[in-house]
Amino acid sequence: MRARIAGFAVLFMAIALVPAVPAEAAKRRAKPCAAKGSKTVRNTRDVRIWSRKKTDESNVQTQYFGCLKSVKRQVFLTSTDGDGGGGMGGSGPTALKVAGRYVAFVTVADSGCSRYMMCEPANPDGVSAGVTAFDLRRRKRVRGIGPLPDPPTAFALTQRGGLAVLANGNLVGVDAGGQRQLDAGAIDGRTLRAEISIVSWVRDGVERFARLR
Repeated sequence: MRARIAGFAVLFMAIALVPAVPAEAAKRRAKPCAAKGSKTVRNTRDVRIWSRKKTDESNVQTQYFGCLKSVKRQVFLTSTDGDGGGGMGGSGPTALKVAGRYVAFVTVADSGCSRYMMCEPANPDGVSAGVTAFDLRRRKRVRGIGPLPDPPTAFALTQRGGLAVLANGNLVGVDAGGQRQLDAGAIDGRTLRAEISIVSWVRDGVERFARLR
């Protein structure tokens, strides 16, 4: 009887251990937010941003994607064409910010009107810029400021997805309540910061604050 009980115990242990081996192997193989042929642009504990090339008969694009590692589903963010227009601008990943599950970046587009001398007097170069924020958990664009005639001097992204953008001396904020002007004047773009839901900056030597929801 003891031998039979011992035999059952050994068999039970063997059966229990069988699924554990492939499960552990699968866990080791799993790479959250991996993409074949991609190049990492930014990698944090929670988020991976990457780029990859896409080529067709007439154009080469660099496409940018983001992924929240806890969700493991990619989100298309933007792309640049072969002429460098329409995507993250010339600054590439330096114009990219990540805060929690949110990612924001500058976009710069060239309409091409300057080539034919058909641009509006207010924008002789035909360039428009903007800042866009995505919620990687909800997999959608949630905020945007633009078009702007020039790329912003600086911008900040809060952990709630709020944006503060400094352009041409004007500091504009956008959050769940909409868009509003936060300040204007001699603002030092190097001082623009975001902490959870608060943005701060310095104008005329005085630190100022605003809450973005």
